[in-house]
Amino acid sequence: MTPLESEILSYFREHPEASDTIDGIAFWWLKERNANRTLDEVQSALDRLASFGLISERVDISGRVHYRLIRNHDHDST
Repeated sequence: MTPLESEILSYFREHPEASDTIDGIAFWWLKERNANRTLDEVQSALDRLASFGLISERVDISGRVHYRLIRNHDHDST
């Protein structure tokens, strides 16, 4: 797991009810943690976390993808 993936997953684990778009994750979550990254880097990390089955993706009515922690993984040591 990359440092960026770990940072995103840590945020989800600290805020298990959190759900946000790539923009929110990149500009609010990571900025708050001084982990500024490009949208491409964040998208790649989110895609990998989803492929590992750690986060889910949900498309809203406007077509934006929202990400959230898959609850049965909220305390795993990945």
